[in-house]
Amino acid sequence: MGNTENFMSEAQRELATQVLNRLVPPHDGLPGAGDVGVIDFMDPASGASLPLRRVLTDVLAAVEAISQTDYAASFDSLSIDRKTGVLQQIESSNGPGFTELLRRTYAGYYSEPTVLDALKIDARPPQPRGYSLAPFDTAILERVRKRDQVYRDT
Repeated sequence: MGNTENFMSEAQRELATQVLNRLVPPHDGLPGAGDVGVIDFMDPASGASLPLRRVLTDVLAAVEAISQTDYAASFDSLSIDRKTGVLQQIESSNGPGFTELLRRTYAGYYSEPTVLDALKIDARPPQPRGYSLAPFDTAILERVRKRDQVYRDT
């Protein structure tokens, strides 16, 4: 089992929170992905996975580099439209990395109890105590029971 400690610096975590809030912004009474702490879901996983760590590090470095190059400002000081523009550039230049970041963002966001409560989704496993199933109707087996034997005796 890999290390599940946080690997991001405080500055990286703050930048990631800003990015997450653009990927899933607050809307319709729901909090943004950064606001509910999705970084707390992603950071330990990144510490345990070198490929994921590289993706996050590369995307965050690109966010700051594009922000500085295009606007001579840090990402957190940009307007919402400019932040979106920076992320669109990263999506077009680093599609697989951006897609992985987005996938991890959604996984963290839609497993967050605050979000599930706001969406009125009951988070539970499918079985054994999960979703309710109708009782099994044994009458549907009658056709099978009436067939001739289709296997050999041992």
